[in-house]
Amino acid sequence: MRRLRHPNVLLLMGVVTAAGSLSIVTEFIHRGSLFKLLHRPQPEAIKAALVEHRRRIRFCIDVAKGMHYLHTCIPIIVHSDLKSPYLLVDKDWTVKVCDFGMSRIKYRAYLQKSNPELETAGGTPEWMSPEALRNDNVDELSDVYSFGIILWELITLNYPWHELNDPVQIVGKVAFLHHRPKIPSWVETEMEDLLSDCWSRESCDRP
Repeated sequence: MRRLRHPNVLLLMGVVTAAGSLSIVTEFIHRGSLFKLLHRPQPEAIKAALVEHRRRIRFCIDVAKGMHYLHTCIPIIVHSDLKSPYLLVDKDWTVKVCDFGMSRIKYRAYLQKSNPELETAGGTPEWMSPEALRNDNVDELSDVYSFGIILWELITLNYPWHELNDPVQIVGKVAFLHHRPKIPSWVETEMEDLLSDCWSRESCDRP
């Protein structure tokens, strides 16, 4: 995090290394997470602001810019746990990518699994790519799948896979039956195509 500098990535300010007080200090982000804004009760003024289509498109662009920055670092940084709870919204409605606890630096074609810590898939099933759910090889295109889920979330204002009660069902449907969230009929063709591309079964077919 120390070397990351981008308006759509959370800025590290410093660290506390005293025994018993290990912590990181970041910039303060006024509005909290995108997840909270979308899925928790909000004042009427906030709800009205979130309904505005152009603002939500700007959110999508902010996320894409932040992730593009990470994916064009040398070496590439793969977030590995991209989801709306890890997107923060500041007082000017700018979105910043945060929480790099599962992020990995990619030196080869795929993230290495030689570390036992990486043998078990982590993350939240609602946003995870099929290959991550299967604990297969993953790379930055797994983040693109997760971005597609966030895009759907912002379009519909719904929680991903809200109709399913059990995370195991999500794993089965996404990883093995190749299901994807239902795209509403009123979504514009260009946006529908983008969602479908982000959710491509083969990661190499994603944007």
